[in-house]
Amino acid sequence: MQRAKFMFSKLGIWLGAITLIAGLLLHQGFYPHNITTETINLKGDRDHPLVGRLHIPNQTKTPYPTIILWHGVSSSKEMMEPLAVELARQGIAAIAFDAGGFGESYPRPFSSEENLKDASVVFDYVKQHPERFDRLHLGMGGHSMGAATAIAFGSETASSNQIRVTIVLGMSAEISRTSPANLLMGIGLYEELHSPAAMRETLQQGTGEATQEFQIKGDFQNGSARKLVISITSNHLIEPFDPTLIQEAVVWAVKAFGLPERSVLLTMPFVMWGWFLIFIGSVLGIGYGLRELNFLKTKLRLVSVGMVAIAAIFLCLGMMGAIPSRMASSLIFLVAAVLPISTYAINQPKKLTSFLQLCGLYVSAILIAYAIVSLVMRWQELLTNPSYLLGLPQFLVQLPVAMIYSRVQELNAAIFPVYSNGLVPSWQLSLLFLPELIYPSVLLSVGTRVAAWLVRWLRQPLRLAKVDRPSKKSLQLLGGLSLVLAIVLIQQARMGTFSMEYAIVAISLLARMALFPALLVILIVRSPQFQALEKRCF
Repeated sequence: MQRAKFMFSKLGIWLGAITLIAGLLLHQGFYPHNITTETINLKGDRDHPLVGRLHIPNQTKTPYPTIILWHGVSSSKEMMEPLAVELARQGIAAIAFDAGGFGESYPRPFSSEENLKDASVVFDYVKQHPERFDRLHLGMGGHSMGAATAIAFGSETASSNQIRVTIVLGMSAEISRTSPANLLMGIGLYEELHSPAAMRETLQQGTGEATQEFQIKGDFQNGSARKLVISITSNHLIEPFDPTLIQEAVVWAVKAFGLPERSVLLTMPFVMWGWFLIFIGSVLGIGYGLRELNFLKTKLRLVSVGMVAIAAIFLCLGMMGAIPSRMASSLIFLVAAVLPISTYAINQPKKLTSFLQLCGLYVSAILIAYAIVSLVMRWQELLTNPSYLLGLPQFLVQLPVAMIYSRVQELNAAIFPVYSNGLVPSWQLSLLFLPELIYPSVLLSVGTRVAAWLVRWLRQPLRLAKVDRPSKKSLQLLGGLSLVLAIVLIQQARMGTFSMEYAIVAISLLARMALFPALLVILIVRSPQFQALEKRCF
């Protein structure tokens, strides 16, 4: 009996250790060690620094067939890394660049025209190195904003006739039967910005006839090949990581370049899962491990200082080049995530399990809310193709992994202005550790109290309050403000910076991605069934 209690008390440590080991095995076992990467720094004739990462296929002789990849809004080149790696494994060099205004490239406001100029600088660089890159086998691709850049470059520039393959994810546009060349369009079934019906219309525009998804129309030889892929396991965010879309993109590029086709298992999805499990395993293992050390409760600040020192060591190793800079930044973020869990586990040892269970419960509620919104948004597609529902579980499982991975990459670009050419932190790095240094366990202690208050407030009984009749002055003020707003909107519309169409699209996106899911989460949290599950966590 005592042995059983002992084993149960150590369950969190064992679970963390098993998860961590599984993550390490996945990450190292599937990591493409046969791919070489190097940083490329360009300025062009505009003296605007552009930073990119080249993925080179070791098994292919130079010059390489080459594809240039561009990321989406609020993103960086790391978002295109899964596709770049899989292309390189098939013998195609892939260059993922930060567009101006993003990542490590030069700062500027958002501009589609400037994106196109950046693409021209990179394309000129590729053409200037025929000893490395095959000028007869060049392509361009991207996701969202990057896909728009790829389409525009392959359709509107003087170099468009030199593009042999175009890969676009999460974007529709005006296309012709041959421009851009050999076009693959990929979207997720639950794509928020472009519906499957709209993408089929774009496909028909490019083929001249009604064409279903997953059908190849046209000829690769004259650049008229067209195909639409709809992944039943993806939305707009997941598209750069979705196995179906990556697999289809790689096969398309191989066919367009006329390379030998061979079946190869994708590795990057397993690498990403390994990365995710390493994170979860570290949180569980270290949190439960430190919880057992009762003597640390009087030495919380020492724990915080020790973890900050570990992060500082990783930072120094990265800055000196002793370890890869991206490894250093990833380890620093891991320490920053583990620190508040560790101090909370030591300070509130009996509450750690309840906290983790509640986190899982509320994450599940959010996923259920997104699932309901996604199903309602695509009810016509699902009614026509009920088998599409089979992809819903994988979509919901992929969603948190993709969200955490993408947010970490954004955080990395924000905190480390330079991480490809060495490692240079910004002052914002201190914000990750300062609260726990000043007052150990403050983040989760205060955070749990605020969360508990918010949940109680959301569960208050609904009451209809009596509304007094507005005064004449209030109505006059409201009318005046409405008139001012109307004048401003009319002026913006005349200047071309505002249109009712864009306003409707923006409101629709806000409703789909935030308002409706938030409303459903509130309804779930208020439900008796959810409250019963919540009580079981305590």
